[in-house]
Amino acid sequence: MRVFISYRRSDSKDIAARIADNLALDPDIDHVFLDVDAIAHGEDFPDRLDAEIAAADVVLAVIGPGWQGADTGEGMARLHSAEDFVRREIEAALESGKRLIPCLVDGAAMPGGIDLPASLTGLTAKNAIEVRHTSFRVDLDYLADSIVQRERLRRQSPARIAIGAGWRFVGGFVLAALIAILIAWTGVQTMQMPLETILGGRIVLVIVLLAIFAACQWGTWRFLRRFI
Repeated sequence: MRVFISYRRSDSKDIAARIADNLALDPDIDHVFLDVDAIAHGEDFPDRLDAEIAAADVVLAVIGPGWQGADTGEGMARLHSAEDFVRREIEAALESGKRLIPCLVDGAAMPGGIDLPASLTGLTAKNAIEVRHTSFRVDLDYLADSIVQRERLRRQSPARIAIGAGWRFVGGFVLAALIAILIAWTGVQTMQMPLETILGGRIVLVIVLLAIFAACQWGTWRFLRRFI
């Protein structure tokens, strides 16, 4: 899973960096692209951006209050310039059919079609997510889960999900049974007592085994919860 983060430095460079750092911690996200971290000095900037967007599975458009950019002096925001890199990134994502997620930060609202160049009006149809300073961790967890779950659902067939759940259920039962056998065998060898006597007086053993089995099945539930 590869994520490309589009943002305007004058608008949201700090929170874009926080988003990138947190998404990079998710084990199911292989690569998070943020220009200042990934493009070396002397490298062709536009070509690298195009290559990264083409390789990305998801493009995040980080939109703050100043996302459209300052006035260029011609009575229009920077976003309306054909040379604007933010505009080019969003255009490339839309044209290539990438999954594009607007991330609204610092209380920004979703821009309307009247505020955008014609080539970016497709952005207004995308379902946005708010990333707030006061609930940053919660919002980022929700964003990461949304990104990864969508990909998991695309990769996983119902048959593979059922097989995975079945193996986890059987594994929990087998693990509990093996531990029971091991404890009973150890008791026979060390205590020199009949197996019936050992098992008959070990209520704690039953409780432990039930706890192990329950833990294994809780893992199965957590596995299934990603798909339902």
